[in-house]
Amino acid sequence: MGIDASIELLQGLQLETAFGYTHIRFDEFIDPVTKADLSGNQAPFIPEKNLTIAAQYKHPSSYFIRSEWAWTDTTYFNDRNSDIYKRDDYSTLTARVGYQHPNYSLYLFAENLTNTDYYSYIVTSKSAAPAKPRSLGVKISFDF
Repeated sequence: MGIDASIELLQGLQLETAFGYTHIRFDEFIDPVTKADLSGNQAPFIPEKNLTIAAQYKHPSSYFIRSEWAWTDTTYFNDRNSDIYKRDDYSTLTARVGYQHPNYSLYLFAENLTNTDYYSYIVTSKSAAPAKPRSLGVKISFDF
């Protein structure tokens, strides 16, 4: 289930939010190797809840500034919901400032401004993929 909402508070100033809720549990599931009953466990790789809140101001001359805060709930990376294969909830903050034309855009961006440490994927108790740390950059795009 998802809920999206946006409102324009003033001309050019828009607030947006999105909330997602996914309740996926195993009805009946017996691990074929260990024969453990995993019924009722949360499905792996899918956080139960997530939330994004954003604010953007776009000037009539096409210059803009945008900031987003995103939160993701606890995620398990195995069907046993083991703590060693669990990523705790986390949040990130991003920002962009730039110019947007119908045929091209140019902006500076900053991702993970709070430099939050979290894993994007956990493979084993000794192997995981860390998410990107704080990053800054420039993006230019053209639409044909």
